[in-house]
Amino acid sequence: LLMEKKKVLIKYGGNAMTDPKLQRGVVSKIKSLADNGYQPILVHGGGPFIEEVLKRFEINSHFINGLRYTSEEAIPYVETALRGLVNGNLTGLCLKAGIKAVGLSGKDGFASISQPQKTQVEGKETDLGRVGTVKQVDTHLYQTLLDSGFTPVLASIACNEKGEEYNVNADWFAAEIARALQVDYFLVLTNTEGLLEDANDENTLIHEVSEQEVRAGKIDIFGGMLPKLDACFHALNGGVGEVRIINGQKPERILESVAGEKVGTRCLR
Repeated sequence: LLMEKKKVLIKYGGNAMTDPKLQRGVVSKIKSLADNGYQPILVHGGGPFIEEVLKRFEINSHFINGLRYTSEEAIPYVETALRGLVNGNLTGLCLKAGIKAVGLSGKDGFASISQPQKTQVEGKETDLGRVGTVKQVDTHLYQTLLDSGFTPVLASIACNEKGEEYNVNADWFAAEIARALQVDYFLVLTNTEGLLEDANDENTLIHEVSEQEVRAGKIDIFGGMLPKLDACFHALNGGVGEVRIINGQKPERILESVAGEKVGTRCLR
């Protein structure tokens, strides 16, 4: 009986997305995973790139409750940033490294179906235009690619049943894909060693954190870490093996995590 290959889903973000040296470092580690019998999957968003493209084309964009409203007019530009710039570049780097990468977005093959994301504004439910959440994932396309030795590189855009695109938060998108594929490792790359007790001191790394501790407010959580943690616990609660937030500025953390070393912040059930 063939041993089933272990799946490693990497949510690519932070400085590792914008620094060419770090990009190559991350890609080289993905190559190592593939060479050592793992099935890597790469998921990315691209906030800074979206920002840049919208500015360049003078498309207005505003935030509601910290979430970017995406108009009908803006969605093609968001897609240009994510699929064209980020996905094209990342897939290209993987290919140059000898990885059989396939660049996709969630909407390809209707694999990830989205619905509008809602937020509360003055007690009223308001949607965010073409911003969505994933309501179902058909894993057939992704699993077929993995089983054939390909590495999917996925941009966080999904579509509804009519094929209309929605921009999806990349951490949540990654968590939904991780759940659907029941991956063995879900690694979220960020710009710090993980969850820190003191945002300015890397020596205060919290090695393990449970959902109870976060919900009970026992830990001060800085910056954009709370939505990341929410996504991590969502993945864990959906049956994902191991979930860690690691430093994308140290690409070796990817292999160390899979080897079971004590790096990053491990999320506990």
